Amino acid sequence: MKIAGLLLLLVATCNAYPTGAPLMVCNSMMPAHNVAPQTSSAPVTMTVSGTSYTASSTLTITITATAGSIKGFFLQARSAVNNSNNAIAYGEFFDLPTTAKTINCNDFAGSAATHTSRDNKQSIVLKWRAPIPAGNIQFRLTVVQSFAVFWVGITSGVITGPGTA
Repeated sequence: MKIAGLLLLLVATCNAYPTGAPLMVCNSMMPAHNVAPQTSSAPVTMTVSGTSYTASSTLTITITATAGSIKGFFLQARSAVNNSNNAIAYGEFFDLPTTAKTINCNDFAGSAATHTSRDNKQSIVLKWRAPIPAGNIQFRLTVVQSFAVFWVGITSGVITGPGTA
């Protein structure tokens, strides 16, 4: 009976989200896999279609696997300044491919993009609409290759907001 209870507890604490990241990861961007993230360089590239934004402008973000494939991902635009507002996601992802969906972090509609299945993906192209100017931002990415192999804190270059150059 003790072993069955222990197994139930282990199963309950090992969460996987094959249809996308849950709201509880919005601030940390850390998968609830109960495994430490990789510390090596992530085998992905993230390219952004521009280096600046204005209110309501659109940027395209492309995430490409450079080795292996991507099973899961979580992407937000956040302040490039390291302060208490750094966990707030800015802007809105829209017009996504079938491999992606939005979630509403911190009650902001479409402020994060995540996967819709754990199928292997080589490349993901996402569109993001800028908010009312929020200063300089960076795109922040978590990528999952398998339950125990994932990277957190992958960042784009700084995207310059209006009046901040």
